[in-house]
Amino acid sequence: MKKIISITLCIILILLGTISANAAETFSGVISQKPYFELVGEKVYVPNNTILKYAYNIPSSYQYYLQLRNIKDSSNIIDIKFTDCNKGTKLVSGVSAEYEIFSYDQSRGISSGNPHSYKDTGAYYQKVKVKLSDFCEYFNEDGSHTYTIERINDTHNYDFTDGTKYKSSLIITSGAAMTAVIPNRDGTAEFYIKLSIGKSDVEFYTNISAYFEPTTYGTGSVESPLKLGMGNVNLDYCLDINDATYIQKTLVNNESADKLYRFLADVNGDGVVSILDATALQKALVA
Repeated sequence: MKKIISITLCIILILLGTISANAAETFSGVISQKPYFELVGEKVYVPNNTILKYAYNIPSSYQYYLQLRNIKDSSNIIDIKFTDCNKGTKLVSGVSAEYEIFSYDQSRGISSGNPHSYKDTGAYYQKVKVKLSDFCEYFNEDGSHTYTIERINDTHNYDFTDGTKYKSSLIITSGAAMTAVIPNRDGTAEFYIKLSIGKSDVEFYTNISAYFEPTTYGTGSVESPLKLGMGNVNLDYCLDINDATYIQKTLVNNESADKLYRFLADVNGDGVVSILDATALQKALVA
């Protein structure tokens, strides 16, 4: 009798394994129309202590860059410039300490005030295309940002180009990936995101300025989040226990889930959304 039970259990496990394998999902192309989210190109692996940089729609003449300043040694500075990666990604290795990020254009620098470490950011990264306004109210429908210089009552839609009078820049980060971006006219942009949880929420830095002789006025965002990142299944502005709970409830109630949810919920990358993903997310939150 025990042998029969054992054989039966083996058959069930084999069948479950087959079902799981068949249920595994390979994501490609357009995943969601609203909010718009598309996978573009192949995955790229980035080792620990390394930064991946990429430029999207950035002319080589533009001086887009981030500056990393070692928290313990302010004289230790790494400039992450984007003028050499218009035709593909570039890797910056040897980034082994904790840094503060400053975003720069030709006239201003703004500190994030928060430490970033690239010690454990080794992972696969995926280039995606999104409509920026679908993931953050900061952006207009065309990907620009409206800013008013109140002192002179001047309102302008900044499109993150380097004009004569109005200058602006946009850099999007995720884990160790940094992408300098000028959005398309339809408000879409391409950049890299980290395909695992941890310090992987997608964030952006901007610089905005206008020159009215003899004064330059300006502002900028300091590490502002997009509603995007692996595990952020409820598409709010943070990765937290609510996301793990949402995954659990969806599994328990056997609710149907759209493709974008399934992509973001598959935090262990096995192609199947399961309780293992919720558990992995919980562990990452308390680590």
